[in-house]
Amino acid sequence: MGSHARNLGALMFALFALPLGCALDRQGAADESTMGGNGGVDGGSGGTSGWDGAAGSGGTATGGTGATGGTGGSGGTATGGTGGSGGTATGGTGATGGTGGVDAGPESDCLDGIDNDGDGAADCADSDCEPFVSCVAEAPIDWEGAFRILVNAATDPPPPVVPCPDGSDPVRFEAGLSGPLSCSCSCGEMTGTTCRLARLLCDTGSTNCANTSDWTQYVNQGQCAKPGNGGTLSCRLNSQPGAIEVGTCESHQAVDGVRPWTHVVDVCDVAKSSVGCFAGNVCVEKGQAPYDAQSICVRHDGHTSCPDGWDATAAQVFTDGVDNRTCSGCACTPVPDSASCNNTRYTVYDWNTCGDDTQLINSTTCTDYSGLADYSQWSIKLTHTPTATEGTCTPSGGEPQGQVDFQSPATYCCR
Repeated sequence: MGSHARNLGALMFALFALPLGCALDRQGAADESTMGGNGGVDGGSGGTSGWDGAAGSGGTATGGTGATGGTGGSGGTATGGTGGSGGTATGGTGATGGTGGVDAGPESDCLDGIDNDGDGAADCADSDCEPFVSCVAEAPIDWEGAFRILVNAATDPPPPVVPCPDGSDPVRFEAGLSGPLSCSCSCGEMTGTTCRLARLLCDTGSTNCANTSDWTQYVNQGQCAKPGNGGTLSCRLNSQPGAIEVGTCESHQAVDGVRPWTHVVDVCDVAKSSVGCFAGNVCVEKGQAPYDAQSICVRHDGHTSCPDGWDATAAQVFTDGVDNRTCSGCACTPVPDSASCNNTRYTVYDWNTCGDDTQLINSTTCTDYSGLADYSQWSIKLTHTPTATEGTCTPSGGEPQGQVDFQSPATYCCR
């Protein structure tokens, strides 16, 4: 061994240096450790040199595997000589650490009632789930769900459908009956009013229309006529203005509020769990815009009032409806005396051929025209047919009737 050889060299040096003395040889080498544990055996101490001789070197210690290395041997002591070298200690190799356990990761499902990550808490009780779920009041007796709703005004076209927080499509309902139709009637301009000729009544035997005859037929086409003879003539009209055949007005109807409901309600079903909340509460997924106006909603068939504490938002909805609302018909009645006719006019001429001097017959008052009938020369002609000024009409009718018969009514109440 190396340490043993070094000690032999030291001994030989001592023998040559001191031929008359005797030197004590100490073997300084220590045995190597052959086991683990607390390190190898310490190296041996160096031998003591003779007078002015070299001391032996310290032994070598090798550490066992997985243990602390041994302590090197001490250098030998030399009297008058050089001390031996200290022993060398080699450290052992450390033991390999054990394999750690596998991390289960965060909770994988926050609404399945199972402690998926093995941390002793599930669903709403697991801190991993806090960003996604929360505890809300459970549905009252005879109510169901958990739901979230989105209420929008009914428009034309309808508002777009916004997906539920879980990506599914909501169920759309209608809500808020518009009430009866708003009906109104109006009348157009009057048309078709006609005026009849005022009848021409004349007497050729008096100046005061004492015994008149109806001469209208002789002159109603605008022709020149002389229905009688003699130099006496008095005439009048039977009415003025001419009799009116009243026209008519076309009726018009306007209807407001055709849409039978005022709002549309989109409903999302919300998954829930009974784990992780105090009694009387359930664990549900948190709402996301725009389905986050309420914490949670419940449902009841039919239209009914909301339970106490569930009236933050209420919607009485139905799946569809049959709109049986109508308006009664409109009518237009002419306003009395609103239409008029101007005067009928006949003309008396001084000659038999409707020429020369003239005088009008345009009143219901009797007038003596004998001054134009001298020498029995006179004639009469229709010179103005009356025209109408159209009147107005009064509208009537347009009463709202009927109602919306809705289907599958339900009530949603939220808190």
